Amino acid sequence: MGKELEENIKQREKKLKDFLVLSKELGLSEEHSKKVIDAMLEDPSKLYKQRN
Repeated sequence: MGKELEENIKQREKKLKDFLVLSKELGLSEEHSKKVIDAMLEDPSKLYKQRN
């Protein structure tokens, strides 16, 4: 499960980075971007807790 968990974390991190780039390119409001980022961070947070 360790390798699978690490891969899952890497995928989530990549999605977050991709969103940050796209949100700037699309001109999304900061408020909207923060809401989406908060939602995206909730899931990886659970994965990080599993790692430890």
